[in-house]
Amino acid sequence: MAKETEEEGETEVTEYNPHFNELLESYNNLLEDSMKVLEKYGELKVSHSKVLKAFGKMKIEKEALEEKFKLIEEEYSMTALITENKRLKATIDKLNYDLENFVRREENLNGSQRSANDRSGLGFEVESSGTKKNNEVSIDVDDDIPQEIIIQKPPQIEQETAEQFQMELHLKKLNPVALAA
Repeated sequence: MAKETEEEGETEVTEYNPHFNELLESYNNLLEDSMKVLEKYGELKVSHSKVLKAFGKMKIEKEALEEKFKLIEEEYSMTALITENKRLKATIDKLNYDLENFVRREENLNGSQRSANDRSGLGFEVESSGTKKNNEVSIDVDDDIPQEIIIQKPPQIEQETAEQFQMELHLKKLNPVALAA
């Protein structure tokens, strides 16, 4: 070991002379320890490379499983969509069948009922459709209107005319002489 003094700038060397055998023994111990460390390092290096290879295989296997899982998931989702599609088609068919039955039954009901204008059975006498009177009016003025146009009176006027006709008929039955004069 060397010591320097600040004043003189000289180096003082202190000598320690351990025995040569002690130094040799220390050196051999260090050599053995370093050999053990190197062996352990080599073993760890081999072990590490094995672990890396296993990790690489596991990583590849994981990616393959993930790919397989994605395919299965897509297949399942397609199967689920197909199943739902079939279920919805069955529902549509059932609703169409119900609608057809409803329309058919409605037509049967409408066919068995009387029309709204049919008043027979309510105290009215049934008139045939051919007995309705049409009033023909001829126009003397020479316009672009053809001469043989049939003009019908509005229903209210027809009703008033029918009532007047019935009253006249009733009065004729009661007093045939008074109306003739």
